[in-house]
Amino acid sequence: ALLNQEADKAMEYIDDAIKNNPKLVTFYLKKADLLMKQKKFKEAEPLLAKAEALNLESNNVYRAKFLELNGMLLAFK
Repeated sequence: ALLNQEADKAMEYIDDAIKNNPKLVTFYLKKADLLMKQKKFKEAEPLLAKAEALNLESNNVYRAKFLELNGMLLAFK
């Protein structure tokens, strides 16, 4: 139960971060990562699309994380 509460709290923080910083790729990737760990793949998919639309190619770390998550998404579809 504690782990679920922590995940819920983390999601609240990430949602606030996205609301306050809608152009920062890192928060979309982090939220997609958390959702995928909860096996909520359909919810993660639009976040990855948004991250890609925000021109993540300019940062190799973000691009690598995107490719990792996108690969996992394709594997679990």
